[in-house]
Amino acid sequence: MGLLCISMVFLVLLAPCTTALSSPSNATDLAVLLDFKARIKDPNGIIASNWTASAPFCSWIGVSCDSSGQWVTGFELEDMPLQGTISPQLGNLSFLTSLVLSNTSLMGPFPNELGKLQRLQTLDLSYNSVSGNIPSILGNLTALQTLDLNSNKFFGGIPKELENLNNLQMLRLSNNDLSGPIPQGMFNNTPNLSTIRLGMNRLTGEIPRNIGSLSKLEMLVLEKNIFTGPMPADIFNMSQLQVIAVGRNNLSGSIPGNESFYLPMLELFFLSENQFNGPIPPGLSKCQNLDTLSIPVNNFIGVVPSWLATMTKLTKIYLSTNELTGKIPVELSNHTGLLGLDLSENKLEGAIPPELGQMRNLGSLNTIGMSNNAFVGSLPPYVGNLSTLLEVFVADNNKITGSIPSTLSNLTNLLMLSLSRNQLSGIIPTRITTMNNLQALDLSKNILSSTIPVEISGLTSLVKLYLDGNQLFGPIPSTIGNLRQLQVVKLSQNLLSLTIPTSLWHLQKLIELDLSHNSFSGSLPADSGKLTAITKMDLSNNQLSGDIPFSFGELQMMIYLNISSNLLQGSIPDSIGKLLSIEELDLSSNMLSGAIPKSLANLTYLTDLNLSFNRLDGQIPKGGVFSNITAKSLMGNKALCGLPSQGISSCQYKTHSRSIQRLLKFMLPAVVAFFILVFCLYMLVRRKINKHTTMALPSDADLMNYQLISYHELVRATRNFSDDNLLGTGSFGAVFKGQLDDESTVAIKVLNMQQEVSSKSFDRECQPSNILLDNDMVAHVADFGISKLLVGDGNSITLTSMPGTIGYMAPEFGSTGKASRRSDVYSYGIVLLEVFTRKKPTDPMFDSELTLRQWISQAFPHELSNVADCGLRQDGAMGGTDHSSNLSEDSNILNTCLVSIIELGLLCSRYAPDERIPMNEIVIKLNNIKSNYHSLCGSKGECKFLKYPL
Repeated sequence: MGLLCISMVFLVLLAPCTTALSSPSNATDLAVLLDFKARIKDPNGIIASNWTASAPFCSWIGVSCDSSGQWVTGFELEDMPLQGTISPQLGNLSFLTSLVLSNTSLMGPFPNELGKLQRLQTLDLSYNSVSGNIPSILGNLTALQTLDLNSNKFFGGIPKELENLNNLQMLRLSNNDLSGPIPQGMFNNTPNLSTIRLGMNRLTGEIPRNIGSLSKLEMLVLEKNIFTGPMPADIFNMSQLQVIAVGRNNLSGSIPGNESFYLPMLELFFLSENQFNGPIPPGLSKCQNLDTLSIPVNNFIGVVPSWLATMTKLTKIYLSTNELTGKIPVELSNHTGLLGLDLSENKLEGAIPPELGQMRNLGSLNTIGMSNNAFVGSLPPYVGNLSTLLEVFVADNNKITGSIPSTLSNLTNLLMLSLSRNQLSGIIPTRITTMNNLQALDLSKNILSSTIPVEISGLTSLVKLYLDGNQLFGPIPSTIGNLRQLQVVKLSQNLLSLTIPTSLWHLQKLIELDLSHNSFSGSLPADSGKLTAITKMDLSNNQLSGDIPFSFGELQMMIYLNISSNLLQGSIPDSIGKLLSIEELDLSSNMLSGAIPKSLANLTYLTDLNLSFNRLDGQIPKGGVFSNITAKSLMGNKALCGLPSQGISSCQYKTHSRSIQRLLKFMLPAVVAFFILVFCLYMLVRRKINKHTTMALPSDADLMNYQLISYHELVRATRNFSDDNLLGTGSFGAVFKGQLDDESTVAIKVLNMQQEVSSKSFDRECQPSNILLDNDMVAHVADFGISKLLVGDGNSITLTSMPGTIGYMAPEFGSTGKASRRSDVYSYGIVLLEVFTRKKPTDPMFDSELTLRQWISQAFPHELSNVADCGLRQDGAMGGTDHSSNLSEDSNILNTCLVSIIELGLLCSRYAPDERIPMNEIVIKLNNIKSNYHSLCGSKGECKFLKYPL
């Protein structure tokens, strides 16, 4: 009922107004306004109706009228959500002098009908989404004083017809998509122009030279375009100019000298990111109203002028990324009004002036930038005396030495402290952790050597932490979990160790985490999926073990994940296929096994995948990233198949016809049942036979082959199994040296019966399986029995202790605790090298810098005489100068065979297990070497010139 009544009032009150405005054009004006205003409603959605007649109507409608209240002269509706397009009927408001529709969510094209508004002085459509070309008909609006089309979507060129706007005072076309040059005659007929704002477009060409004729110009903003060429010289001699902003263009050339430079009203001078050269213009010293000097990223040369200190109104000096030389002027320390000082990325040198640290008068200073120069010396303690209002202190990439002053903690309002890429040493001062306003701390790429302070939890506002590239050691303190605002943590390339604290995985704002190239161990927590905001994680080159957590699939924002070069095992969880944003994934150089999840092929953005050097097997998935994957990303996984184009063989499948499958369906159960029955009958018969027979004892002939030794004799032989007689320990027991009653020397192994496989080990030990070399380097026993305890052909077992002796163990023993047949091949190769060089791998001459294998490899093949056992020949000579033809011939034969046998030892002891040759090939090579040796000996028979015949 309320809405109906109000509507009726609306209709009743309309009549008087219509009667009062008798002119047809007036009635048209009113109709246009009502049509436009009808979309503006009160909060209840009801059309407002608090007007009665002419003047009150103008007030309600939100317009300006003439004195009679009948003619609309101004239409100003800024900051109202009108939406829709601009009504062409606005062009009928012939008395309109002001049209302001800024920030009203309008869109669509600019109506040409507005070109009929001959009385229009102000046209403001700024901060909308009006699009299309700027219509040339605007050139008809000769009364126009303000044209503001800022922040819309206009494109194309600036119409040449705007040259006709000879009353124009303000031109604002910034933040559109305009292109092309400024019309050459644009400023010929605009003597009253005071503001030009054309920034943030794509305008090209040179700045028109006649712009210098605008004697009333106060503001020139042309930044973020593609202007080229020099600045017109007349610009620097405009007495009213307050703002010059031409940054981020391609302007070049030098600035006029002192005699042609007169800008007494200049307050803001922005020339950044161009190609200006020459010295900083000395004429600026006359600009005593200058507030900001910003000329970074240019080619300015010369020194930082000392006269900058005399400009009392100057608050910001930004001179970074130029070619400035010399030292920081000491006079700057006397400037009491500085808010920001950035001298970074120049060629400044020398020590930081001590006076700069004593700038106590600079109570308002908030920025100091000195990075990328050649500053030397240390940071003096009184750097902490700088303004307590200082917010940014940056001195990256210099040659600053010494320690970090703990007095920096006095800068209580500091938001950013960056000292990276210097030569700072010592510890991270604990006092720095009291700076609870600090948001970014960058101490990376120095030579700091300490632990990360536990008190780091005091940096409660910290967002970014960079400590990478130092020599920090110890653990990450668990207190890091208290830094709830952390988004970036980089601790890579340090000496950090132990486990990654659980609290780190609970930082839900973390976006980037880099802990690579450290010595972290332990497993990744199951709840690591709590890092829901993370986009980049690098944990590579550590010693992390265990499985990849299934919860990794919950990291939906992840773009880059690298956990390569660790000790991770188990299968790749299928949940990894849920990382829908992932682009790079590196799981290489681990011990991952099983099949590659097919879900990885569904990751649309994944372009870089590395699974190399794991133990993956089975079919390589098809599609997605696997369509363009190379063998390099899959190498080291010998059991993979299904990618012939990259040299990986096709998978072999057994095919069966339906008839065979149907036959097996019925026959297989019957066959199985038959064999079960046969096995049961066999066991019954065997049990009956066992009841009537006793275990067969060794025959007398067999007993003659064994020496029976009592336990008491073994105790005597080993001096009660003393440590002095201990030769070494393995996974199944210990080996002792003993001398029996008959003075013979033996090796005695004591088995650890708590190991489940010790009984099997005993059986193996009793069989052609220990090794002991005597003084003549003759092997009496051979211990490569570990591989005989393995399950199956290609599998390996994890050992609870390191079997064998240091020096003989394969590298993978020490890093993974995994044994395989290839591990025994390594041990065999080391023994082979030991036999022919008479050097033990544990000889004092070998340490972390040099191993037995490296020593021999360096001499192979031409200098073997320097490493081979000199006792190999009967006469003790080896490769020297021979005094007879026979002796020379003997040496040649010996050298030939020695090269072959040493080469075999080196092949067996290669670092990578997959590069070692299998034992069956070793036997073949040994037989070939022996045959070659005997054939070379010829009539010499067994080559008596050798001490130990092959």
